[in-house]
Amino acid sequence: MGITVDGNSITIDNATITLNNAFDQTTGAATITITPAGGVGSLPGILEGQPGLPPTLRNVNFTQVPYGTNPPNPAASWTLIYPGGPGVAAVYDLNLWLNAGPPGNAGSYAIASSTDLSGTATNNTTLVWNALLDQFEYQPLYLGATYWPSTINSTSGFTAQGTPRTLCQISVPALPFAYYPVPIGQTVVTGTINTQIEVSANIGSVSGNQVGVGYGVVGLANQTVALQASIPAGSSGTYGQVAANSAATIVFSATQVANTTDNWATTASTTSFQMTINPVPPS
Repeated sequence: MGITVDGNSITIDNATITLNNAFDQTTGAATITITPAGGVGSLPGILEGQPGLPPTLRNVNFTQVPYGTNPPNPAASWTLIYPGGPGVAAVYDLNLWLNAGPPGNAGSYAIASSTDLSGTATNNTTLVWNALLDQFEYQPLYLGATYWPSTINSTSGFTAQGTPRTLCQISVPALPFAYYPVPIGQTVVTGTINTQIEVSANIGSVSGNQVGVGYGVVGLANQTVALQASIPAGSSGTYGQVAANSAATIVFSATQVANTTDNWATTASTTSFQMTINPVPPS
């Protein structure tokens, strides 16, 4: 063992230095033992302590980086939340950046290829859920429309009781759904106090299914007889209904219902008639 003095410093070579009682602070004192290397009095090395508790992970803060963009470097970091202590684990947050995957190929889907769909798509059709069939089906759009006559007749003279005069008619093209005609109209009747005129709207002819009616009264030589949509009471459920894909003509007529031979007249300028449709959804 060599000892060198350099001013206020002492250097000891080739020796073993032992700190006695260095980790017990209750005594308030520790000693240093210096012995030659390999000589007597050497103390065994201080034993290694027990491993500490593994750290606890509190959160993983994930940040997705768009595909094709480099993540930060480094792409992960730790944030110390609590340092821990004897018998208590430290707590960390993990901050992680990862790239999104590459975009996938665009998918393709055709409604017409669905296995829960029946029927054929045509112009102005839409998809409707049919609970009875437990599937979708194509159905026409149930759109209302208004129709009116191209010409109106002026009438005059005598007609026998119960004989209709055609005032005008409306032609409706075939529609892809069934419907009920909803007519409305009026005419000014010029006659005598014996005149009683009834107006009517019928499908196909003056004797077809009645879908509108208006009642005049006796005692007025001149009167306006108005027509409203109406189906006779007690009619069947489909009375007055126009079937799907069927063209129809709605005839507006006036009939003398009184037993008289007096003349009466109507004019085109004081007669009006139009019709809308009320679609019937499939059952």
